[in-house]
Amino acid sequence: MARAFAQVLARANVSCNVRTSYYHNRTFMAAEDAQESARPLAAPNRNGLEA
Repeated sequence: MARAFAQVLARANVSCNVRTSYYHNRTFMAAEDAQESARPLAAPNRNGLEA
């Protein structure tokens, strides 16, 4: 799942750091990129991510 998030955001040119752990995954990005990142994550299949 973390890899999929990172791929979609990278294709949308949104810089982020993805951290994974046993219980939680975290995605860190600049606050000004938060709104921009919502669009590609809402429709990953339209952004080149295959299931």
